Amino acid sequence: MAKLTRFVPKADQIAKAKADEARQAVLDLGLPEGATADILVTIARHENGGRLAEWKFNMLNPSQCLTVWDAIRALPSDDRPNQVRHLFDLILTHIETNTGAVTLSREELAALVGTEPKHVSTMMGTLERMGVVYRRRHKVMGMRGPGVARYFVNQHVAWNGSLELRAEQAKDVPLPFAVIEGGKS
Repeated sequence: MAKLTRFVPKADQIAKAKADEARQAVLDLGLPEGATADILVTIARHENGGRLAEWKFNMLNPSQCLTVWDAIRALPSDDRPNQVRHLFDLILTHIETNTGAVTLSREELAALVGTEPKHVSTMMGTLERMGVVYRRRHKVMGMRGPGVARYFVNQHVAWNGSLELRAEQAKDVPLPFAVIEGGKS
C-alpha cells in the first residue's frame, strides 16, 4: 500500500523554517519574559499570513481537561458557562508554543465566541479565578495604567512547549485542581 503524505508547497516550507529560526533567535536573546512572549505571539500570529493559526497539538491531561469542563459546567448561568467552555476550547487551540501565551486577541476571541470583547474579559476573569489561565500585565510605552493584559494557560492544565521549560515555569504557578496520580494501585 502506498504511503500518503501531505503536500506542503516549497514557499510554505521556507516560511515555516524562517519562523522557526526567528523563534529560536528570540529565545536565544535572553530578553525579559514579557518581551519574549510578545515577540513569539507576533511570530505565531503572522506565520500564516495574518490568518488565524492552524490548530496545534497541546499536551493535555484528559482527566484535568474533564475537571475543567466539569467546573465550567457547574458555573452559575450568570457566568455564561457555554461561552466560557467555547472560550476555553479556543484558548487550548491557540497557544504560543514556547510560552503558553494565548495568541488570539480579545477582539478575535469575541468574534469567534459570538460576544462582545468586554464579555471576553469577564469570561477570562472567570477562567483566571478557576486557575485555568493566569494574566500578566505588560507596560506599553505611552500608555497609562497597569498595562496590556496577556493571558497564559496554566502549565498544570495544558502545555505545548518543551517538558523542561514546562517543569521550570510550573514551579511558579499554583495548581488549579487536585493533582491526579496515575498508574497501578
